[in-house]
Amino acid sequence: MSWAAPRIATIPPGADFLATLAGQIIDGGLVPGLAYNPEDPLSLAGATVFVPTRRAARVLRSELTDLIGKGSAILPTIRPLGETDDDAGFFDSADPETLALDPPIPPIAATLRLADLVLAWKRTLPQTVRDHLGGVPLVAPANPADAIWLGRALSDLIQAVETEECDFAGLDDVASADLQQWWQLTAEFLKIAREYWPALLKEIHRSSPARHHNAMLDVFTRSLAASPAGRPVIVAGSTGTRPSTARLIATVAHLPHGAVVLPGLDHAMRRSHWQALAEAATTRQAPDGRALVDVAIRSHPQYGLHSLLGSCGVETGGIGDIPEIGGLSPELEMRRRLVSHALLPAIATETWGEPDFLPAPEAIVPGFEHVSLIEAANEREEASALAAAMRRALEPRPGIPEPTAALVTPDRNLARRVVTELARYGIEANDSGGSPLTSSLQGGLARLAVHVAFAPGDPVAIAALLKHPLARFGLSGPEARARAGFVERIALRGGSGSADIEDLEALVSARESGRRERHSARWLKRIGDGEAGQARDFAVRASAALAPLTSLLVERAGPGVTNEIPIGRLAALTADALERICIDDTGALDALWGDEAGADLAAVLLETRDSGSTLSMTGHEWIGALDALISGRMIKPRAGGHPRAFIWGALEARLQHVDTLLMGGLNEGVWPQAGQEDPFLSRSMKAAIGLEPPERRIGQAAHDFQMAMGAPEVVLSRSHRSGKAPTVASRWLQRLLAVIGPQPAAMLRSRGEALLAHARTLDQEPSTPTASRPEPRPPQELQPASYSFSEVGKLRRDPYAIYARRILGLDPLEPFLADPGPRERGTLYHEILEAFVSGADPGSRTLDMLRAIAAEHFARAGLPDATALVWRMRFEKAAEAIAEWENDTAAGLVRSLVETRASLDLPLAGLRLTGMADRLDLRRDGTAWIIDYKTGGTPSRKEARILLDPQLALEAYALINGGFKDVGGMPVSGLLYLRLTGREPFAERIDTDPEKPGRDEFLSPADLAAKAAEEFVKLVGLLRSGRRGYLSRAIPRTARDFGGEYDHLARVAEWQTAVDGDGGDGDD
Repeated sequence: MSWAAPRIATIPPGADFLATLAGQIIDGGLVPGLAYNPEDPLSLAGATVFVPTRRAARVLRSELTDLIGKGSAILPTIRPLGETDDDAGFFDSADPETLALDPPIPPIAATLRLADLVLAWKRTLPQTVRDHLGGVPLVAPANPADAIWLGRALSDLIQAVETEECDFAGLDDVASADLQQWWQLTAEFLKIAREYWPALLKEIHRSSPARHHNAMLDVFTRSLAASPAGRPVIVAGSTGTRPSTARLIATVAHLPHGAVVLPGLDHAMRRSHWQALAEAATTRQAPDGRALVDVAIRSHPQYGLHSLLGSCGVETGGIGDIPEIGGLSPELEMRRRLVSHALLPAIATETWGEPDFLPAPEAIVPGFEHVSLIEAANEREEASALAAAMRRALEPRPGIPEPTAALVTPDRNLARRVVTELARYGIEANDSGGSPLTSSLQGGLARLAVHVAFAPGDPVAIAALLKHPLARFGLSGPEARARAGFVERIALRGGSGSADIEDLEALVSARESGRRERHSARWLKRIGDGEAGQARDFAVRASAALAPLTSLLVERAGPGVTNEIPIGRLAALTADALERICIDDTGALDALWGDEAGADLAAVLLETRDSGSTLSMTGHEWIGALDALISGRMIKPRAGGHPRAFIWGALEARLQHVDTLLMGGLNEGVWPQAGQEDPFLSRSMKAAIGLEPPERRIGQAAHDFQMAMGAPEVVLSRSHRSGKAPTVASRWLQRLLAVIGPQPAAMLRSRGEALLAHARTLDQEPSTPTASRPEPRPPQELQPASYSFSEVGKLRRDPYAIYARRILGLDPLEPFLADPGPRERGTLYHEILEAFVSGADPGSRTLDMLRAIAAEHFARAGLPDATALVWRMRFEKAAEAIAEWENDTAAGLVRSLVETRASLDLPLAGLRLTGMADRLDLRRDGTAWIIDYKTGGTPSRKEARILLDPQLALEAYALINGGFKDVGGMPVSGLLYLRLTGREPFAERIDTDPEKPGRDEFLSPADLAAKAAEEFVKLVGLLRSGRRGYLSRAIPRTARDFGGEYDHLARVAEWQTAVDGDGGDGDD
């Protein structure tokens, strides 16, 4: 092929770019004198080939190796230009001029050094900002984490400005009157980037990464220009988005032994369309002198290539003369033509209506025969259909025994969903776009460790740390998990309070010592001495592992308080603590640092340690600062996964070729992504310094879409809803469907619907019987022989709970330690009233005495201040009613007994009733009142009267029949609830209400007691005979009350749904 300078060619969408390029290099079709000679292994060695990314470089080497076959050759030097953020540091040069450049500052160090400057700027605010604030202190940044976030945003802005070789000095040309005051203040803030940052880099002998990259390219470009007859140079696949890259391309294009190969230059566009694009891209002058720019034209897929060709000296009219390498089948040529028409600039879409411009539908159909369109209802269905399409694409087909398939999407959530769905087929596909460091095991562990150390008191965080998959504490994995479970059950669950990793061993010892107490929980009694010892040992190990961090805490200064510590030291101590947590019984740390996430976390901590930042903070502030440092970092997978199934981001997919390409997430805001406005620069400020508008990135994404549409088989997909919000189809998809017409579009959708139908069948399994309401009927000898007064009410409402606890011997898992709640409030109130009643005779129980006792108990309870205040106010409201009621009833009272135990055998039924009465008041008339204190509204008076809660009635039966040994048998004349809520009524009698005669049926305590005992014996008899089982939720308080301790065991949520579906309420 003979070309005139500039030597530029293009490879069309649909041709395998890197394979075609490799073929041209081998055959000598690009640069005169450059071809593979089997007789000369050095025939290619003198050439240099530039490609955009490291991935493209690897694939090109592989393609050249395959073409050379068994022959021997030294391959050309293949170098990535570093056009993506991930590859930016991989352009290198051994030129002496580049060795004199200061090395680029690492990203973390740049962020932290900029955070230093942000805080210094805040401390010495410019007068302009002081005048605007009017004496009000500047809030942001409020803490070091805020400064780090601002530092990162500033670093991104600096890199963007320097990548495009713009100058902040352009802001001076923007008239202050044209900007709102906020933007004027922002311009003042940006002096950090304009003045202080370059000065700092000079001081520490470092350079900005973007400037360094540009300088490296420029040095190489100058060396090429100075020696034009030197070694062959090829630049392939680049669109020249960086000005430095564009200069290199322009230089190479004019070299005698140079060549440029562009990706997907659109030869289907008419010359008039190119001219329209050129005119729209030209800056025009408004009558008032302002520059008018059509920013929308930058969203066209060919805008970037048009600009690049202009810098290479190619006139717009000559673009069509650029030769094209690689032929296309008629079908792919038709598809390429239609995609080009669909993406025409808006000013040229009027040609859609011209006669014969668009082919007839029957001519279009072959070009889209291998294109499918999935329009799913939601994101989950879209992921499932894409996984099914990829699974089908990997099946061998005629002529392609091992086909390849790739999903391309900028939506990382969709990518992760597809990875999960592919696992159903046994396909392990790596998402090359990466996953967040924050969601990795190592990232989660680091955040947990600093949270536990510097925000003590959270038992959930401690339990999560102890049971973390990477946590070993010097033990084997199974042993560490077992011991972590012991510590969790003993020290971190059940009751109220907080937990501190420093005092974990003391907490374990204090709580496990109560195993032998009479009233200790049954689950605690089951823990043996060996398990308790292992728990104490594990607590010591955990405390020692966090010691590098907890040793910074200042004693008696408050929980989690430290002095200000340099961030580098905090990073080093965090790494030390992580190693102590993760080291196993063999001393290995592979699980922590051995994989991609571990290596990235190590890089973050090491760069932070060595950053030289002056940033200092407290331990608690380090929690947010570490989050700021690791947020947004993506972990790219190493080699592995399925050899023929890939998941790529839009950048990773450039220049790649597969047999089937799936494009997911084709909705507006996803692909293309919504244009992000800069937090520091308005559009006019961007234009003033020469930064490209957000539309430029949309144009790059459109070019990616145009290239991807050239794959042999294409699957397009979108979902109608994202979360709960409706979506709008991507503008490119809308244009494409409009251009190809209704008939081909319907065919695309029918093929996509077939994929959706297949995906839906995967979740259609043979129906299984719905779980039925359990009603076990255990043998009589296994059933309880005794019940407490309070258990009888549970037996009536939820017999299954009694079965699970008393027969199966299962204890519910206690909740984590928490702030004191209703249970603790009830216990405290009971203790106060017990002391009040037992400490004074009837008639001398005064309000002042009650208040003094309450104050003493509240002081001893050690409640959090807020809780103590609320509870004291609530008790104070009830105290007046208590004292008044005591005074009103004192005349007929002999004495009061508190916390009195009872035990009564029912020989005919073979049962025993046991329990304790809150209070027995012995009356002067020889009878007794039985009183139960309640701190809530349940049970209600009605429930007690109809014996849904028969506790008081059964206590009366025991008292009448001599079950209270300290009292003996005596008649009962009153059954009362005293409600300590501070609301009326305070005293409720369930037998009758003397204040409201005739309002309800009179029930004497003796009658209630006899009836309660009769129903109890009858119920137990039915259970023992097997005529009735231990039914789940026999009489729930409400149909939607799923708070039972054993409801999950009874699978209530499953069978309750079936009952509701049949029209029942689940309560019969």
